[in-house]
Order: sequence, then structure tokens, then C-alpha cells
Amino acid sequence: MGAQAAEKQKYTIKEPRGLTPRIKWLRDYYFRGAERAWNNEFTAWSTGTPWDILFPEITYYIVPEIYMLLDTMRAG
Repeated sequence: MGAQAAEKQKYTIKEPRGLTPRIKWLRDYYFRGAERAWNNEFTAWSTGTPWDILFPEITYYIVPEIYMLLDTMRAG
């Protein structure tokens, strides 16, 4: 394919259409990103007591190979 043939081809990005008002609202809300009032960020809370243990979020994605690294990741 030559340079002229490549220039003639026009591609468009697929756009959503026919969305219900609810789905359109959800999609628009999702793409607002950090501007959203609630964006599901991970936060940690503690009472400061010795028995109050905070578990790192990474432990939710455990595979067997990760067990030997847990103490290192928790300390980091």
C-alpha cells in the first residue's frame, strides 16, 4: 500500500449510540475520573491501637508465588 492509499483511508473511532439515559449517565460519570464525588479510592483507617492491623490492598490479589514477598511488600 502506497502513501497515497494510506492517506485516503479514513478510520473513525467507534462511538456509543442508542444508550439508555441511565447507561449514558453511568458512562459519563465513569469518564469524569478524579472529578467524581466518589471514585472508589483505597483508603486506610486506624484507631492507633497495637492490635489494629492494616492489611495492604495487594493481598486481595494473591497468587501462591506472592507469599514469600508479602512481608517485603507490607513493609514497603
